[in-house]
Amino acid sequence: MFIRAKRQGERTYYYAVESERIGNRVRQKTIAYLGEKPSVVERITQLEAWRANYLTMLETAEKSEARNHRLRLWCPAHYARSVKAVSSLKSKIRTLDARLEKLRACSDQTNVQICTVM
Repeated sequence: MFIRAKRQGERTYYYAVESERIGNRVRQKTIAYLGEKPSVVERITQLEAWRANYLTMLETAEKSEARNHRLRLWCPAHYARSVKAVSSLKSKIRTLDARLEKLRACSDQTNVQICTVM
C-alpha cells in the first residue's frame, strides 16, 4: 500500500492506494481519499467518527423497524423502506470497517511511499 499524490492545478490531493493483480495486469485500487494532507491517521479518525455516527443511525433505524413491524400488513411500503434503511446502514458500516482495517495496516507500515501523479 502507498500514498498517491495527484496534482490538479495548484492543489495536491492524496489517496491511500494498493495494487492488485487482475489477470495479467496490475491495477491500482483506491482505499481512501485523504484530502490535501497525506495523513492516514487523520483519515482513520474521521472514518471512525463516521462509523460511530452510522452505528447510532443503525440503532435508531432498528428501533423504528421493530415498531413498524406491526404496521407491515397495513403499510408494506413503509415497512420495506425501514428494512432497506437498516440493510443500507449495515452495508455502509461493513465498507467502513474494511477501509479502516486497510488504513490501519497502512499506518502501521514504517515506510509508506508517496508517489506523485501529474
